[in-house]
Amino acid sequence: MQERQLISLRMLLDAPEPRNDVFENLQRFKQQVSEVAADSFYLARIAVRESSRGLGYGRNLLHDFEAQSLAHGRAKVSLHVRSNNDGAIRFYRSAAYEIISSTGLGYYTMQKLL
Repeated sequence: MQERQLISLRMLLDAPEPRNDVFENLQRFKQQVSEVAADSFYLARIAVRESSRGLGYGRNLLHDFEAQSLAHGRAKVSLHVRSNNDGAIRFYRSAAYEIISSTGLGYYTMQKLL
């Protein structure tokens, strides 16, 4: 199973909606991801150990990701973040990412034009 599929399944398992709507949720999430993936570089995951946060590691990782996006001819980058992850949302907003939509599954789609 590909990483993107695993992330999608994890998101479904975390969904606040009843389990009998799993296939509907999967379809909705797939549509969101497809829209993002069509014309942008997609950040699947970024993590910094809590004890190392605030030291610039996350900013450096994000900068490198954005540089790779440009190197591959993509001037738009996108990601999904849990809607209740205030720290991550603040981090991405401080790097000029904007919330462009909600997946309806407890995640926001964020995007940045480079």
